[in-house]
Amino acid sequence: MNYLRYFLIFGLLAVGLACKSTADKTGNEQATTAPDGTTLISGTVTSCDADSIRIFKADGITLTPVAAFKVTYENGQGSFSGDFQVKEKGFYYIGPKGQGSKLLILGEDESLTLYGNCSNFQLATVGNSKINSDYATVSRQIDGFTQQFNGLIQQYRKAMKSGQGLENVAQQMVKLDERKLALLDSVQTASPFIAKVVGLRTYLSYQYYQQSGEPQIYSGEPEYFAKNFFTHTDLASPIFNQLPLLHEHFKGYATTLTRIGLSAQVQRDYVIAALDGIPDGSSAEKMAVLGATAGFQGQGVENYIHFGRRYLEDFPKDNPQLRAQVQKQVNAAASRTIGAVAPEITMATPDGNMLNLSDLRGKVVLIDFWASWCGPCRRENPNVVRVYEKYKDKGFEILSVSLDRDKNRWLQAIQKDGLDWLHVSDLKQWKNEAAQLYGVSSIPYTVLLDREGRIIANKLRGAALEAKLAEIFGG
Repeated sequence: MNYLRYFLIFGLLAVGLACKSTADKTGNEQATTAPDGTTLISGTVTSCDADSIRIFKADGITLTPVAAFKVTYENGQGSFSGDFQVKEKGFYYIGPKGQGSKLLILGEDESLTLYGNCSNFQLATVGNSKINSDYATVSRQIDGFTQQFNGLIQQYRKAMKSGQGLENVAQQMVKLDERKLALLDSVQTASPFIAKVVGLRTYLSYQYYQQSGEPQIYSGEPEYFAKNFFTHTDLASPIFNQLPLLHEHFKGYATTLTRIGLSAQVQRDYVIAALDGIPDGSSAEKMAVLGATAGFQGQGVENYIHFGRRYLEDFPKDNPQLRAQVQKQVNAAASRTIGAVAPEITMATPDGNMLNLSDLRGKVVLIDFWASWCGPCRRENPNVVRVYEKYKDKGFEILSVSLDRDKNRWLQAIQKDGLDWLHVSDLKQWKNEAAQLYGVSSIPYTVLLDREGRIIANKLRGAALEAKLAEIFGG
């Protein structure tokens, strides 16, 4: 089983309980709350100087504060208390700030208490709440399964190397899956709400499938994984709108798809199929799409761009800072993708006129990021001058984007080095808008475009640049 090492990624994500929910594609599902919709939340805190303890609700991967309780101090210990109107039963976070806050189920208890240390509030204990106690118990059981699974993975690797004991380890994996399924029945009966959540962490082993007695319909473990990672979870359930864990699962799912021998298009199709189970426009869809985007980052450029753009298109009114960050990263990825249309550059020339990259369509264009203060750039300039003189009459053009701050030094370098082609700059140095758009982190950096503005190659310099131009123009 050559792909087993990749499935170790999901040791912390996919070991748990399986469940099914009756929610439909629209996410319609009855949600119960406390009798009057109000929960009295009180508690004590230590190692704390916060003025309040806040309740946060997840919106995509952003935690938004929805309530705050004032903390009063006596002898170094803080206390707080207040009513919270629970509009919908689900997962919330509580703590002095969003980062490091405690995951909490609200909407079933009339009151509950917390005891926490502000330096690590996510480890706060919850009292007087059966559902939170049950969830903590089940989480510990899942963690135990995870440890056993990871141990079996290590044993399986050793057995593969030695050629001995594979069947024995496989049988242990099957028995572990049987224990998960046995626990599943009791959790579904005791708390369907919890069962929906822990189902997200469920991935029964390929060995279990092979010995299940079911018809063997998969070509191998990669196909089995791709089609079964979310099998035991109803992604349409509204509780996933408040659970950022969904983001991490889609991230891990996408990452593993890039590593098990599937084409980029097949990877994309599997993720799209999984997303089809989530209500359109929901916070859960936002988390899942962003998770898939993150999972493909650095792994599958085409799909990273695809899902990043899907987020930008489907959630035009989302957090402006997050959207700007995703847009910047997607543009940078696109600028490195061979065959993609290069992102537009509109910037001022030395005489103050605005020049568009798209105005140069019809020519083979070298975008050259440089600066007067960059020694390697200046040393490379004679090579660039040579190829420009050789091919400029054949339809070759250069657009140099300077990361200078001082205009006089920029212009002096152009003249001194004899750079007789097109130049632009916004004089913002490393904050140059085009450099950020193209993900430039070091210079010199070049991008070569064909006559239609599509990217042919990146980072060509010296002999490599000359060879590529000779291939395009001949001689």
